[in-house]
Amino acid sequence: MLLVLLLLFGFPILVFSIALPDLQTALGMRGTPGTATVLSCEAHGSGRNSRRACQARFVFKDLATPPVVLPTVADVEVGETFPAAINSEGDLVLPTGARGVWRWVPPAVAIFVIPAVLLIIFGFFVERSWGLGIGGIALALATAAAMIAGLVLGG
Repeated sequence: MLLVLLLLFGFPILVFSIALPDLQTALGMRGTPGTATVLSCEAHGSGRNSRRACQARFVFKDLATPPVVLPTVADVEVGETFPAAINSEGDLVLPTGARGVWRWVPPAVAIFVIPAVLLIIFGFFVERSWGLGIGGIALALATAAAMIAGLVLGG
């Protein structure tokens, strides 16, 4: 039982704490703000091992600083311009605002909603425990509230 709770709560917290700096950049709370224009995207590898590497020209919000060319996320198209920020390490351009936050919805679902559903099923139907089932519902509601807050803050 303790192992199940550790997996359901510990794993999401660990993953979230590792991803938090990039999420804060997407929300505009961290990093250097500006605008990015995608210059190029190249595919590396073939088949299932194929990956895209894209480069963007980043124009700082402070126009006194000259633009730089840095790697950016792979889900962009050449010529596309979007609000962005350079991450804290200074080596990657990440979308900000609603687009940046929407990039975090699938991982948030995987990290929090799936364990919440498993906790609800395990609590109500396997263990017949109201406490576990309600804990799963609370986790699902907290995840929904966090995603809505992220969309409001990022939009």
